[in-house]
Amino acid sequence: MRSGNIQWPTLVAKGIIDGAMFLANICLAAMLLLVFLNVVLRYVFRQPLYWGDEIMINLMILMVYLGFGYMLAENRHVRMTALMERLTVRKQNIVWVLISLLSIVYFIFLLVAGVYMTIDSFQIGFFSTITGLPIGPWQVVMCIGLAILLMASIWFTINRIRIACGLRDENKIQKHEPIE
Repeated sequence: MRSGNIQWPTLVAKGIIDGAMFLANICLAAMLLLVFLNVVLRYVFRQPLYWGDEIMINLMILMVYLGFGYMLAENRHVRMTALMERLTVRKQNIVWVLISLLSIVYFIFLLVAGVYMTIDSFQIGFFSTITGLPIGPWQVVMCIGLAILLMASIWFTINRIRIACGLRDENKIQKHEPIE
């Protein structure tokens, strides 16, 4: 890694996004452990974990936010290019920038809505009817995951704008080289 060319905000953002992927892997491992434990308890002891499914849903949502943020920042996300391939490279970059800007607006909307829901949950003292645990802490974690996804989306958009302006070579993104 050529750290001499990389600015500190980029290093911090990259560290946060890499940490998000690590947390996404932990979420996946916890989900697998819960499924295994629930199956064993259900079929061996006839007593499944009554709270396992709810916790797994929350872990899955968090894993998707964190994992997709990482994949977006690394330009490894799933995309359909059947129509895009028919456009010129310049038009492709313009479309990518527009789509990226729309996604930023959408993620901001989701994050603001999540923050409002979280505040409401804490104010009314909302508890899960299944686990009896407060919902607010899970919502805080989801908001953090959305914030990381938003940060990765902004990073991706900046890269796309730099490519569209000719300041960055797209081949470096395809090879997963660091941002300069």
